[in-house]
Amino acid sequence: MPPAASPAVAETLEESARRIGRHAWIELRLFEILGTWVTAVPELEAKAVVAAQSYHHAWHAELWHGLLPSVPHLHAPDLVVPADPTTAEQVDSLVAASGTVERLAGLYEVVLPRLIAVYRDHLERTTPITDGPTIRALRLVLADEEED
Repeated sequence: MPPAASPAVAETLEESARRIGRHAWIELRLFEILGTWVTAVPELEAKAVVAAQSYHHAWHAELWHGLLPSVPHLHAPDLVVPADPTTAEQVDSLVAASGTVERLAGLYEVVLPRLIAVYRDHLERTTPITDGPTIRALRLVLADEEED
């Protein structure tokens, strides 16, 4: 019989807020970037896919913004930042991509797989007692990201 998994340790309010803020940043940034692609991508099928995904990322950003805590010592706008410089560079490199194939390759082969891994890791670190709304949001967002 395998050993029992050790229970997850709940994050502090501040740790959770920072993590959720990072999720909000990347989803908002992807919404912005993909939104600009809608007019720039000439292929109609790709344009339709990019438009739908842009709206998915907008909705995900709204979910994360809604989960940011409203407490005096945490200013929500200060929490909505990239996780690290590498994440910001990878996401912003999508802006510089030229051509539909390069854009979609950067999105589907680099940015989204990393984002899915981050969400899965976050889900593994949650505890049902303290993170119910976050767990629900993670499951919804992961389902969207994996389907897209």
